[in-house]
Amino acid sequence: MVKYMEETLILTTSTNKKELLKKDSKSLSRKKYMTFQELKEKLFFSYDERALYEVVKKESVSLGIAKIYLDNLYFLDGSSPKINKLKDIYNYLNSSHLLIKNALFSSFFKRQKVLVYSNGILSNEEKKLLEGLIEPGDMVVLVTPIDKAAPKGRLILPQQQTIRALLDNGCISIVVRETELEEALKTLGKKPKLVITDSQAFKKVSNIVPE
Repeated sequence: MVKYMEETLILTTSTNKKELLKKDSKSLSRKKYMTFQELKEKLFFSYDERALYEVVKKESVSLGIAKIYLDNLYFLDGSSPKINKLKDIYNYLNSSHLLIKNALFSSFFKRQKVLVYSNGILSNEEKKLLEGLIEPGDMVVLVTPIDKAAPKGRLILPQQQTIRALLDNGCISIVVRETELEEALKTLGKKPKLVITDSQAFKKVSNIVPE
């Protein structure tokens, strides 16, 4: 049985960024690097050729269309003919044990501190994943660099949207610059569940956030 250790989970928006961060990291401490796509597959499911060809056969579609169906099975909110069709495909594959699920990962994930590396713009799917990382009452720190390029007197729209999402989810949100982060963490008295930072401040923030 695989035993997951408590560590800092660092999320990135692409494989290239993940590899660059791993290469640039001088620390040998317990840090796990993962893209949003990898997180999505571990939290929900991944699939292989068996599922792909089963969809081709069941729906009489090409491999390309089958892959589109499979890639859209993760967030099926609401009800419409298209969504209901996707739900039927998901239920069929799930009951046929063709979706690969990681039963251990969810319990591992709940013990992790999460640091998000982003350029400030996340897709709707990535935002939904982040909302799934937090629960009401969780403390989340948003590190917002303020430089000459930043608009005066206001936050940029992605920062505003992130703060609003945290408030909607009942989280305790703390907004600081990277220059005040270390002092803020000392003042808080407990480790935050999630730290979100802009790409330009990632290296400094990664060194400050406790293991």
